Amino acid sequence: VPKDIKGRVSLLEGISVIESNTFSSCDITGIDIPVGVTSIKQYAFSNCSSLTGSLVIPDKVKKIPQQAFYGSGFTGTLTLPKGLTEIGSYAFSGCSGLNSIIFPNGLTSIGSGAFERSGLVSIILPESLTSIGSEAFSSCSSLASITFPESLTSIGSEAFSFCRGLTSITLPESLTSIGSDVFEYCINI
Repeated sequence: VPKDIKGRVSLLEGISVIESNTFSSCDITGIDIPVGVTSIKQYAFSNCSSLTGSLVIPDKVKKIPQQAFYGSGFTGTLTLPKGLTEIGSYAFSGCSGLNSIIFPNGLTSIGSGAFERSGLVSIILPESLTSIGSEAFSSCSSLASITFPESLTSIGSEAFSFCRGLTSITLPESLTSIGSDVFEYCINI
């Protein structure tokens, strides 16, 4: 794909895979992904800072890989696909306009740095979630509310560090592992 692509892109029906780096650093403002897409590869939409507004990821996508949407310009709410089980490392890192996300039931893991430096204000994690990676929500300075599920067993180091908007948290009894500095510099808790 030429890197000078601009505007809204509508992918053709019949496409099942969006390969690595396909739209990386392109100046696209929107993307229509066909319902038949089953796989989005790493860096596919990374650094698409003009990619704003809503995004519909097809329900057949089971994993959002490493840096797939890193630094993209999303604004508002993102609804993740129903079939999603894993969010890779730094998948939505640096998406500062992303202020709300709806996680599907069935999601089991959130990778390292997955939402770091995003604009999330409130998160409700699904009952299926078992692990949160290191720095997963680090530096989400607007994050004021987190609802943890009773299924959660591990939180990685610095997962919520520098989340200065947090004033209180309630950790689930299911936790067996908490990394170092999980709430480091959360000065208002």
